[in-house]
Amino acid sequence: MSKQDFLRGVRLGVLLAVLSAAAFAAYKYFPGIFPTERPVPQTADPELNKLNLIIEYFKNADLEVITDGVYRKPSETLPWVRRYVSQHFKPGDNAADWIRQYCYQTNAGNMIYVRFPDGSTRLLRDYFLEHLALMEAGDRKALA
Repeated sequence: MSKQDFLRGVRLGVLLAVLSAAAFAAYKYFPGIFPTERPVPQTADPELNKLNLIIEYFKNADLEVITDGVYRKPSETLPWVRRYVSQHFKPGDNAADWIRQYCYQTNAGNMIYVRFPDGSTRLLRDYFLEHLALMEAGDRKALA
């Protein structure tokens, strides 16, 4: 191998490394530019991972969340939901039990509902439990 071939190989390797780093940075900071799904953050707790996956699907759902008479898109509630989960989910909690306990009423004691495009409503708790059951059954497409 000549010195020129060696240098060409080194330049190509450096170029590939730079392009890979740029692609990784673009994916990390601009996740919507790639057609793949954004990965859901994984933790050591599989039950918390289930909640995180449900929340990830919930944020893009075509519905409204009704809390204390205020209607919001799921994406608007996402920061609050994530903070609430991080503060109240404890290691060893079961995802279904946690949803039953925490995902149905506000601090003011009012029920939390989701309203669908057809105008029908359901308790948020029931909506999450249904999606948890679908996820545990492996029906990932039904979650969307």
